Amino acid sequence: MGLFRLILFILAAWLIWWLIRPFFASTKKRVDEQKNEKIDTMVRCHHCGLNLPKNEAIADDAEHYYCCEAHLNTHKK
Repeated sequence: MGLFRLILFILAAWLIWWLIRPFFASTKKRVDEQKNEKIDTMVRCHHCGLNLPKNEAIADDAEHYYCCEAHLNTHKK
């Protein structure tokens, strides 16, 4: 009787694992997709020192970037 219970327990554990396995595979796939997102180059605002992505920054020239129009205008004067 003990061997039958052991086999039954192993079968039940395998069945549960087999049923929930697709959920964990899809979760891993979502985490991998988030890791593969392209990270843009970070630049520093010439006025306040704030770090922000280059595509969101306002460029005055090739060397200076600003986080907003007000900071750009402050340095243009």
